[in-house]
Amino acid sequence: MLCRLSRDPCSVKECTSAIIACGKRSLWKYALSVLEIMQQVELLPDVITYNSTISACDKAHQWKEALQMFGSMPGSKVQPDTVTVNALISAHEKGDDWEETLQIFIAMAQNNTQSDR
Repeated sequence: MLCRLSRDPCSVKECTSAIIACGKRSLWKYALSVLEIMQQVELLPDVITYNSTISACDKAHQWKEALQMFGSMPGSKVQPDTVTVNALISAHEKGDDWEETLQIFIAMAQNNTQSDR
């Protein structure tokens, strides 16, 4: 998939599906690679792509990577949604970082995003 993506055009939906598949197998580095290649070939990820990448990091207990994905969303002009925030909070729970989780809630309140938690 990674080699094909770098050579052939592919849709955001196909790339997101690949990221989801990586996440199910805790292959978070591959999920990040798909997202990186998307950006290199100027295929704009959407909120579902970011949510899937954050979830892949969450499943692999890579909360710092999940936070980095969250932080890169505004630069990509992608607005976090409830799913984004819930996935990020879940990742931080695994990282036992309550202070960072609190900061997410504060940022969420400032952006008027609601959590299901």
